[in-house]
Amino acid sequence: MNAFFRRAVEVAVPFRCVACGTVIASEEMGLCGACLLEIEQVRGGCGRCAGPMISGRCVICGDREFFLDRHVSIAEYRGVMKKVIHALKSGGMKRLVPRLMRVLEDRGADFPSAETVTAVPLSPRNLWKRGYNQSELIAREISKKYATPYRSLLIASRASTGQKNLGSTERHFNVLGRYKCADTASVRGRAILLVDDVFTTGATVNECARVLKGAGAVSVYSITLARAAEGISTADHGSG
Repeated sequence: MNAFFRRAVEVAVPFRCVACGTVIASEEMGLCGACLLEIEQVRGGCGRCAGPMISGRCVICGDREFFLDRHVSIAEYRGVMKKVIHALKSGGMKRLVPRLMRVLEDRGADFPSAETVTAVPLSPRNLWKRGYNQSELIAREISKKYATPYRSLLIASRASTGQKNLGSTERHFNVLGRYKCADTASVRGRAILLVDDVFTTGATVNECARVLKGAGAVSVYSITLARAAEGISTADHGSG
């Protein structure tokens, strides 16, 4: 698209920031610069899983078997980031993904080293309804940025009931057996980086890590765009 035609399109049908509604240029890919700067990065928390600490003990990995070697969350799931993830998941705003790499790059030093990148899969029904897996889009951008191969290592063998209104223990039971390894040869003996969008109590990524280690992964790290700290503290002190 040449500059003149792009400008004509922007005048006729202006692009707007998904967070504040301000008219923006197409190059800003759905999120204005001011809102990008307002995304609140995660500070503190457990060094292993980024979960909240209560009386010196992590409410996520402190009292249960935790299969992840480390988890990193980039931003708090509130304000701008909450609107961005909603637009990405429910609004078809796939163009936000390259823009979000700006936020991820700010935490690049925290990325665990891995040999393969993969994503938490959607059930076939949810994938059909949405048309894409937002976690896979993010994982593929990370793969390109850090020159690490992307592989679809997991499949969702069944849809689970929603996690939103469940407590921590219920969330962990709800996802048991949901995922299966789809490519054992690409897992065995490797360090895997698992990507998802939101970390609440860790049930989903922990179950994926259990499956990957059962298939022979030597280590499994995970990274999410956001940490829903309020959800963690109210979810029966225990993991989405």
